[in-house]
Amino acid sequence: MEMVYKLSESFHQDRRRELFKRLNDTDLDLLMVFDATTLAYLTGFFHMTTERPIGIGFTPDGGVFALTTELEIDQLRGKAPWLDDIDTYFDYPEGDWNWIADRLVDRGYAGKRVGMDMANLVMSDAVEGYETVKARLGDGVRNAHRLLVELRLIKHPEEIELMRLGSKYCDYLVGVGFDSLKVGVTEYEVHRMAEDAVIRKMLAELPEVIDFNGYARGLVFGRSLFGGSSSLPHGPKGTAVLQPDTVVMITYGTAVCNYIGETERSGFFGSRRPIDEKRFQVMVECQDAGMEAVKPGVRCCDVWEAVKQVAVKHGMEDALRHHAGHGKGLETHEHPYLDAGDETVLQAGMMFSCEPGLYFPGEAGFRHSDTILVTETGYERLTHYPRDIESLTISVR
Repeated sequence: MEMVYKLSESFHQDRRRELFKRLNDTDLDLLMVFDATTLAYLTGFFHMTTERPIGIGFTPDGGVFALTTELEIDQLRGKAPWLDDIDTYFDYPEGDWNWIADRLVDRGYAGKRVGMDMANLVMSDAVEGYETVKARLGDGVRNAHRLLVELRLIKHPEEIELMRLGSKYCDYLVGVGFDSLKVGVTEYEVHRMAEDAVIRKMLAELPEVIDFNGYARGLVFGRSLFGGSSSLPHGPKGTAVLQPDTVVMITYGTAVCNYIGETERSGFFGSRRPIDEKRFQVMVECQDAGMEAVKPGVRCCDVWEAVKQVAVKHGMEDALRHHAGHGKGLETHEHPYLDAGDETVLQAGMMFSCEPGLYFPGEAGFRHSDTILVTETGYERLTHYPRDIESLTISVR
């Protein structure tokens, strides 16, 4: 099979057809998408999200038009040459949310039912944008983000292949991270060595390296954490210096055409304290329980409950700090979530991380994360870096 390293135009056409089908099941006269990631998903056009509002409109009869800055017009025409109905402004603040509202009024949408997807705006105020458009167009303006969330829940075969490829690079990243451990190295140095190595590998192996992320993340995200830092897994990459007999957490994701898998592993540099060995094993048991609970028909909250019961059994419920996992795809965190509050029913083709963690403030944190695909009968793990304690114990060097 030919390597899938980017989305094809037939993929984007298929996704637009499905969007129009779903749009016709609503009462909307127009769907305006401003989320850059979803725009890339639907059209192949990707851009850096800044203060400049950029949106594409979709109508139930199959119409498409764009409202964009002249800065992005060449990219838009290059990636979506079929899209020829385009209004442009020179730059912000000439082109602000009032400009967007004016163009929609000019197109006849005042008083109409207009859905807005305002997710993931980085430097532009989504609330201001929504309120400005609603003030000009009327009460028919509504939040339509859920329509796009549901469109992206079940992964297309091309998306699955991109996640498979990305997961291999995630495993490689974590391996470089563990291989880089030595007395005196800092967390940030390990991070840079792993990042540089995987980017070189991708450039050597892929026909094209595509980064949709813009300001959001880039090709590599994650961190290497030592000792007490690992109890704060979303803390900043730091300058802690590695010493013998330390718990380490190497946690990374890699984006192939922005499809972001993740491999995370806790381990040891040097000797292990018995209490930390116990914590490690309970964490692995929690992850096993979560993965084994995954199959079509099960609710997300049921997966969380399976994880929680393991922690309760071992008296470590208080060490849980977050859900058992989250959706994966074009974004590193997507709907749905393996959490007590999410009753979404799992379906074949959904993609998740499975990453229950146990955290002991000031001492250490323990978390493995793997990228998993929901199959017709259960799940498939796409990341394969070793998970056992012996493989993840590195001799002092």
